[in-house]
Amino acid sequence: QPLRAGVVGCGGRGSGAAVNFLDAGPNLSIVAVADVFQDRIDGIREKLKKEKGVELDDANCFVGFDAYKRLLEVDLDLVILATPPYFRPEHFQACVEARRHVFMEKPVAVDPVGARAVMAASKQAEAAGLCVVTGTQRRHSWNYQNVLARVRSGMIGDIVSSNVYWNQSKLWHRDKQPGWTEMEFMLRDWVNWTWLSGDHIVEQHIHNIDVSNWFVGDHPVQAVGMGSRLRRPT
Repeated sequence: QPLRAGVVGCGGRGSGAAVNFLDAGPNLSIVAVADVFQDRIDGIREKLKKEKGVELDDANCFVGFDAYKRLLEVDLDLVILATPPYFRPEHFQACVEARRHVFMEKPVAVDPVGARAVMAASKQAEAAGLCVVTGTQRRHSWNYQNVLARVRSGMIGDIVSSNVYWNQSKLWHRDKQPGWTEMEFMLRDWVNWTWLSGDHIVEQHIHNIDVSNWFVGDHPVQAVGMGSRLRRPT
């Protein structure tokens, strides 16, 4: 069955997800895109044309903070949400109300208020028969699935505790450019701002926290934090 998709958030992850979507099977098309910045729109259009031979109609390319609302007015089956995660709860709710299936990148929120909003919207999505998938890709990885099957078959006995780690250098940063407002700078440098990304534990380490919950088969009911106040130079 043909599926028509739109992309909200057209930076590196959004444009990459668009190509991933088109590679996933036959009869798939990207028909609309939305982003705060025109250069991001230009970039994804160029990438789709160069790599997949897809040309987007000017009328279906939307710019601005409200661009996602206009994208949802297009005839779509599925929406790919790949903006900075601060915006995810609002965008997801709008997609559910518009009766669109959703792929949304991780994390789905940057704070408890956003997380509760996403959980409430997902109940609405379920009631409406919508499919929702998040970008916690470990669950779709053969090697993780294979190991989990072996663990559940009794290879090492019952899991009674787990430790998960994430060690790496910084992801990336953007230097502020002349003419950028403070808001534009923060949005383009979003991974280095807690209000936009949720910081490292939420934005990146969510993958390995998810693996722990998945393999243990339960969620923690209590958390203990220790350490010092640390800040990345970026």
